[in-house]
Amino acid sequence: MKLRAISGACFVAIVAGFFLLRELVDYRLFDFLIWFLCGAGTFEVARALKPRLGRGAFVALCVYGAAYVPFYALFEYLLWKGMGWVFALSLTIIFCAVMFECRGGEEDTERSSAVFLPVLYPSVLLLTMLALNGHRLGFTALLLVFVISPLTDTFAYLVGKTYGMLRGGKVKKLCPAISPNKTVAGALGGLAGGVIGAFIVYFAVRPDIGSSVPALIFAAIGLAGAVFTQAGDLFESLIKRRAGIKDMGKIMPGHGGVMDRIDGISFASAFIWFVFLWI
Repeated sequence: MKLRAISGACFVAIVAGFFLLRELVDYRLFDFLIWFLCGAGTFEVARALKPRLGRGAFVALCVYGAAYVPFYALFEYLLWKGMGWVFALSLTIIFCAVMFECRGGEEDTERSSAVFLPVLYPSVLLLTMLALNGHRLGFTALLLVFVISPLTDTFAYLVGKTYGMLRGGKVKKLCPAISPNKTVAGALGGLAGGVIGAFIVYFAVRPDIGSSVPALIFAAIGLAGAVFTQAGDLFESLIKRRAGIKDMGKIMPGHGGVMDRIDGISFASAFIWFVFLWI
């Protein structure tokens, strides 16, 4: 537990450091954090599915994950402002087509999904984080992502554990076939954590956004963001169960790998990006 707390605190400190760099130096520096998350995340997903991929596909996917954010930045900041996401998605489509052809168009659904999953996950989800970073309200949007998701996880863990102790372990499971430890009580606690996180952000950025976005809108974002966070967590659990592994990596002792930390964050980012398209 102590190791988990230290590891989590280090992650928070790193993210906070990039937020400071973003605000005090240049907003584009935050892309370096996303670059690391994308490269390490793609590597972990590809490694988990490596028995179904083959060495050549595994290496190609690792290169793709490491090159994805630089490819976006090349077009976004040097060649064609505002169109980086178009070229990044084009790279995804081209890479999927190449991988499909290299596999000989095989019809084995499970093996095909193993090839395409690391192409799409987490890079395409993190592409929305890159877009949020360039948004006029990028600080607020990213703060929502990195506050709502961790508080959702924290409240889900604390409420679920406490309720389980009070009930002597007699609790209703959320999705026992995917993640046996998750409970309905924990999920409800996670929803509360998401709303609390959104309110924290609201009062933190209120001087900047004025009255243009009501507090109730933030509460709704927090609630839905918590749902997406937990959906991302379940999706990650499904991948690990299919791959027969406990954690995606060991880079964060007590937490696992990068994907074990950003599974919910990446899904929440996609949702918050969609919301901020209309704000």
